[in-house]
Amino acid sequence: MKNLFVTNPVKVGDSVHLKAAQNYLSVEHDGQVVHNRTNAFEYETFRIEGYYGCKGSLHYGDYIYLRSAHGPFISVEDGLVITNPDTMPMELVRILYPTDQNSREPLSYNEKIVLQTTNKKYLSFPLLISEGSHVVESDLENACEFQIIKSSYPIVQYNKLNEILPLRLVFIGNVIKLKHINTGNVLHSHDLRYVDSQEQQVTCATGRDDNDWWIIESVDDSDGPLAPTTRIYLKHEKTGLYLFSSEAFQSPKTKQQQVSCGNKDVWVVQRFKEKDGPIEAGEELFFVHEGTGFALHSHNETFRVTNDVFNRQQEVTAFGGADSNDKWKIIEIRGTLYME
Repeated sequence: MKNLFVTNPVKVGDSVHLKAAQNYLSVEHDGQVVHNRTNAFEYETFRIEGYYGCKGSLHYGDYIYLRSAHGPFISVEDGLVITNPDTMPMELVRILYPTDQNSREPLSYNEKIVLQTTNKKYLSFPLLISEGSHVVESDLENACEFQIIKSSYPIVQYNKLNEILPLRLVFIGNVIKLKHINTGNVLHSHDLRYVDSQEQQVTCATGRDDNDWWIIESVDDSDGPLAPTTRIYLKHEKTGLYLFSSEAFQSPKTKQQQVSCGNKDVWVVQRFKEKDGPIEAGEELFFVHEGTGFALHSHNETFRVTNDVFNRQQEVTAFGGADSNDKWKIIEIRGTLYME
């Protein structure tokens, strides 16, 4: 029998991590729910939403909805656990005590739970590694026991109409996408090399994929919100290289200063408009290369990224003749839904 006196209760509206077998429940970019993350960050964070007036502290046996950090709710389709698109209903999940399905005792943090779906099945991991890391429905015998852990990561906020309100503040350590304001394309890199420097290409891409994510790193190991004039590194998440520029090489099309990915290189964040306070997503920003004083720049000029004449992407350079093509804005922070 559990202790009825709960010192650290789980409540409706809390942000939580769900950990099992040393891994955390997480959401991929395509909406699939997986269990292959060994660390807990924004995409491993879920918000507990009450069901029909359920509020305050939770008990075993309560029904809840689980909202993912980027907005959509957990749902189930053909036995596979996903985050629901607009066309699918959210999944009502029941919190149960692993060894006593009839328990109605208060729920506190760091305790074990199993999660039952409306199909009377349970969230589970595939039994075979070959079956992948997606979370599935299973019977009670194979139900996954989750430890429920309080999350310190912010999750998307909502107004009274239950519409998503983005968290706009940008922090050191955030994983972001940068949009070039004049052309609407996003800063991108991939494992292809410039002919002359043999450094990794940096372009602006019209589509959206995992090659668009950049990690903000501090030069002086500071943390907290990103402020104007902060000196940063921009690390390309997919390849692990850093946004880099050198006056030794020219850009392939316009012969401006080349921008590539390589060793750590310092960029200084600057606002276009004077304003107090930390940087927010959506603001017009400059990124100035500290070594040369040139600004991160793009334009409508494209170049061939491979020998294929049709495989062209937008050129990115460092430019010393400041103009409107130096303007960028942060359009997405991983873990926060921010619509362009």
